[in-house]
Amino acid sequence: MIRFKFIHDLSIKNKIIVIILSLIFLIHTIGFIFITIWDIKRIQTGIQTGLVLNTKLIANNCVVPLMFGDDQQATEALSHLKNIEFIEKGCLFDKEGNIFATYPDTLNKKAFSVFPEQQNNILKNGFFYVHEPVMFQNEKYGALFIKANSKPLKTAKKNIILTLILLSIVLDVLSIFLASKMQKYISKPIINLKNHFDQIAENQDFSNPILKINNDEIGSLYDGFNNMLNHIYIRQNERNNAKKLLIESEKKYRGLYDSIRDAIMVGNTDKKIIECNQAFSDLFEYSFKEIKDTEIIILYENEKQFNEFSQALKSHLGNTSHFLYTVNYKKKNGLIFTGETTIYYLNDSKGNTIGFIGLIRDITDIKKAEIVLKKHHEELEKLVQERTKELEEKNMELEQMNNVFVDREFRIKELREKLDSLTSDK
Repeated sequence: MIRFKFIHDLSIKNKIIVIILSLIFLIHTIGFIFITIWDIKRIQTGIQTGLVLNTKLIANNCVVPLMFGDDQQATEALSHLKNIEFIEKGCLFDKEGNIFATYPDTLNKKAFSVFPEQQNNILKNGFFYVHEPVMFQNEKYGALFIKANSKPLKTAKKNIILTLILLSIVLDVLSIFLASKMQKYISKPIINLKNHFDQIAENQDFSNPILKINNDEIGSLYDGFNNMLNHIYIRQNERNNAKKLLIESEKKYRGLYDSIRDAIMVGNTDKKIIECNQAFSDLFEYSFKEIKDTEIIILYENEKQFNEFSQALKSHLGNTSHFLYTVNYKKKNGLIFTGETTIYYLNDSKGNTIGFIGLIRDITDIKKAEIVLKKHHEELEKLVQERTKELEEKNMELEQMNNVFVDREFRIKELREKLDSLTSDK
């Protein structure tokens, strides 16, 4: 599979060309092999047939010389073999198997010292061997044996191969030309789709569908692509509208958020600051950029105050949605102040706590006012006690005076009664 990996990396255009050319080359190869084998067999058969016919013709001319034992006439008859250039030698045997005449006449007769057995005409080791009996009126007078080289066959092979190579080159060039043209019917719609996709990816415009050209599988692919674009376009519009509403809502509530006079701080479960409002920045003198992702321990007077807050945050978790807590904070400039903090837990859709919101109010002035009020209250109570004591003393004096006056009245009354009594006695 590794050997063909380069094919996978080719463009669709080149892949189609490679596939088309591979099929054409395969068909060319199979066709040319078949044509070559068939043509060579045809030429071989034609050469053998021609040799057999010429051998029969010469064998017929050798009947009379064999009948009358005229070897001179037989040699003259065999000399006609020179008209066939690729015949190398020939030999005429009488019916006893003795060499009667040869071609060429200078041929060493020892080469045919034995009368060859009857055999089929064959091509062996690059030579044609033809054996033809000399017959007359069904009587055999001898046999003619011919050996010819295969130069005509080799020449024909070369011509066939050369012709097929030239034809193959022409066909290959034509195939490449046609393949480069025909591949466009498949690759061009795909390339157009790819270019359209790249354009959409670049400008993010999903409202521009691709124009369908054909009704084949690629046309169905176009329909699917356009359908996908339509869904994306609808969702993009919905998202943009939602984003627009979110931005407007964020601006609205950000203004409300920043207009709240109490300092607001949002922290996560790692006790790091992730959000704050302007009142927080004004109170602690930290900008949001400075304080973002900073551990909230930086806001407390000391580690003890922070640990107490952490314990309170942990102890109230799961028991209530919020709780009130008072702690000493530290500003950026090191100034310590007392803050009344309302803690609200933040939960996700599954109810898991993901953070908290702290509403912090500087109650330093209130604490001071409470101290002053307490002092005044104590002074007032002291004054009231003093006045009460004074009133009690005055009251006692009044009671004493009252008692004196009451006793005097009683005495006057007694005196009057006594006077009245004396007066009445007279």
